[in-house]
Amino acid sequence: MKYCHRCHKLTLGEPVFCNFCGSTYSVKLCGRLHPNPRSAQACSQCGSRDFSTPQPKIPIICRPFVALLHVAPRLIGTSLLAGALYLLFHAISHDPRFLQGLVCLLFLAVAVALIWKLMPKWFQGFLKTSFHLIAFLLKATIRLFSSKNRPSKGARNRT
Repeated sequence: MKYCHRCHKLTLGEPVFCNFCGSTYSVKLCGRLHPNPRSAQACSQCGSRDFSTPQPKIPIICRPFVALLHVAPRLIGTSLLAGALYLLFHAISHDPRFLQGLVCLLFLAVAVALIWKLMPKWFQGFLKTSFHLIAFLLKATIRLFSSKNRPSKGARNRT
């Protein structure tokens, strides 16, 4: 996600241009999209003098705040995940029913892992292929019956 300092909007992903105002992020691009520094007068690869307009440069004082803006969503998500995990482990450690269930799941996971390791390689390959085939068929069935492929209610059948 990138923040444009010209139009003050966020663009998702790692774009080269702002989706709203069209300015580039911290570089000048020629017509062939060769990246050049802000101070370039001509493209270093093709010699073109037709450049895109880069967004305004960030003042040094504001750079820590902009960096915090980039990191803030990840920090908030990580702290929410850590809080949820803490509450889960707190509930598990203070209630014996949860603890018994966790031990049973652990034993089941170990048993499944041991059975998988003891299977012959050809049988493991067969199971993997079968699983991928079933997953493919399920996805195809979901696509077939999804609402995107159905005609809209207002559409008429013209014959």
